[in-house]
Parts: sequence; C-alpha cells; structure tokens
Amino acid sequence: MSIKLGLNLLRQSWKQLNGEAEYERYLIHWQAEHSQHPGLPLTRKQYFAALTERKWNGIKRCC
Repeated sequence: MSIKLGLNLLRQSWKQLNGEAEYERYLIHWQAEHSQHPGLPLTRKQYFAALTERKWNGIKRCC
C-alpha cells in the first residue's frame, strides 16, 4: 500500500470517528433539500450542539 493511500484511509477513519463525516452529510442534505429556503445551514458548532441536545435531553427509556 502506498503512503498516500494509507494517509487517505487514516484521514477517512478519523473523520468517521470525530463526527466530521456526519456534518458533511448534513451539509449535502441541507444543500439538496433546504437551500431554496431563506437562511443558512448550521455551523459545525451549532450542528454538534443541536446533536448533543437531541441525544441527551428528553425521555430515553423504553417503558
């Protein structure tokens, strides 16, 4: 395996682990579905704050 390929794989893995790939998917979705509406997509900081809020607030039990 070449060094360049190895570095690309490492970079992609890091993006998956730190959530960067998820934010990039959000931006692609926003561009495709919401860009015709007024406003801008969430910043990276806003996106992860909203994600954390959704994840940890509210009832999170089965019964």
